[in-house]
Amino acid sequence: MRRVTLQKVDGNREKTFTIQLPTHWGELTRPQVWVVADLLLSPEPFKAKFELLKHMIAPSVFRYLDEFQISELGNCLDFLFESDNLTKNQFPKFKTFFGPTDMLSKTTLSEYARADTHFRKFIKTQNIKELDLLVACLYRPSKRNIHNLKRDDKWSGDCRQAYNPDKVQENAKLIAKLPHKFKCATFLFFVGCKQKFVEMFKDIFPQNPPKNSKEGSWADTKLDLAEAGIFGDLNATGETYILNALAFLNKKAKEAKEAEKQ
Repeated sequence: MRRVTLQKVDGNREKTFTIQLPTHWGELTRPQVWVVADLLLSPEPFKAKFELLKHMIAPSVFRYLDEFQISELGNCLDFLFESDNLTKNQFPKFKTFFGPTDMLSKTTLSEYARADTHFRKFIKTQNIKELDLLVACLYRPSKRNIHNLKRDDKWSGDCRQAYNPDKVQENAKLIAKLPHKFKCATFLFFVGCKQKFVEMFKDIFPQNPPKNSKEGSWADTKLDLAEAGIFGDLNATGETYILNALAFLNKKAKEAKEAEKQ
C-alpha cells in the first residue's frame, strides 16, 4: 500500500490527510473489486479510478480535495489499466454458486479449456451470453455433504460440484440472472490468472512469439497429453488441474530448448 499525505487550507486552518492507496490488484479488497469491475469493461473505463477513490476516501476528506489532487491520486491507480494480476478470487461464493479457488489452483484442464473458449469469444464479439458461459464454467452449486467432505483428510478445498460440460448451458441460464458486475469481476479474475500463467510458464508463453505462429487450441493440447498417457486417458487428462498440465508442458518445452542448444 502507498501512503499519500495531503494538505488542505480550510479558512485559517491547515488540515493534513493521510490516505492509503493500493499499488496493485492484489491489494484490492472485495468491495473495491466490486466497485471497479463493470466500470473497467464499460465504454468509460476511466471512471473506475474516480469511483475507487470515492470508495476509499472518507466523504469528510474527499470534499476537501480539488481537481488537481484528485487527478494526482488517480494517477496512483494507473495499475488498473497497465496490468491485471488479480489472482485471488474475492467471490468464492456468490448467491448459491461456488467459484474456483485462488489462482484457479483446483480448476481442471477441461473446464479451463471451455472457459477460455468463451473468454476469447466474448473478447471478440462482446456477446454477454459468452460471458455468462465463461462464468458458468467456473461457478457451480456446492457438492453434496460438503461439511462431511471438509472433515476428510483428502479434502481438495474445492466446494464446487465436479465440472460437467453437459450442464454448462443450463448453468449459464441461471448465471444470466446474476448482477453484471459479478460476472465482470469473474472476468477480471480469469484474466489475472491467465496473465500469471504467462509469467510462471515462460517457456510455453514466450514474450515475443513469431509473427506467423498460431495459438493451438486447448482441445488439441488435451488430446496430445492423453495420447502420450502423461495423466492417463482422455477423461483423466481432462480432470487434471490446469496448473499441473501447464507445469508439465513448460518442463517439456524447456527441455526441448536446452536440447536444441547442445
